[in-house]
Amino acid sequence: AYVRSGVVDLAGAVKFAVDIVGLGLVKETEGRAYLRADERHHCLAFVQGDKLLAVANGEGELTLWDLTSKQPRASVKAHPQGIKGMAVTAEGKLLATGSRDRTVKLWDAASLQEAGALTGQKTMGGQVAFRRDGTRLAPATGDIYGDDQAAKADEVRLWDVGSKQLR
Repeated sequence: AYVRSGVVDLAGAVKFAVDIVGLGLVKETEGRAYLRADERHHCLAFVQGDKLLAVANGEGELTLWDLTSKQPRASVKAHPQGIKGMAVTAEGKLLATGSRDRTVKLWDAASLQEAGALTGQKTMGGQVAFRRDGTRLAPATGDIYGDDQAAKADEVRLWDVGSKQLR
C-alpha cells in the first residue's frame, strides 16, 4: 500500500512510526521516507480527530497513542489472535476491531474499555465498517479460511451497535 502524507517534522514522524508504531524504515531521501509494515499486520485509525491514534497488531494487542505527548494512553490484549481490521465511529467515541479469531469487539475509544463483542457468529474476523451514524457495524464475511465456519461471501450481516445483536 502507498500512503502519501505531508508533515512538518519528517525526522520526528519517522522516529514515531519506527519506534512507536513499529514500522520499518526502508529508505529515506531528502524530504521523503519509505516505511514498511512487518508481519504483525498493523491496523491504524485516528480517534477524536488527530489527537489519538489507535494501533492494532497481529498479536491481538490494541494501543491508544496520544499524538501530542507521543505516549501510550491505554493498551489491552484485545484478541487472542491477530487484529485484521479496525474502524472508528464518525464522532470518535467507539472503536471496532475484527480478529482472525472470528470475533468482532467494540471498545470505548477514549479508554479502550470493552463495550461489546460479537462472538460465535459466522464472521470472517477481519475488516469492519461503521455506518455513518454509528448505529450499525458491518463485519466482513466469507469463507477465507477454507472451512464452512464462515458466512457466505455474498451475505451481508449488520450488527446493531446498541443492542449488540446481528440483524
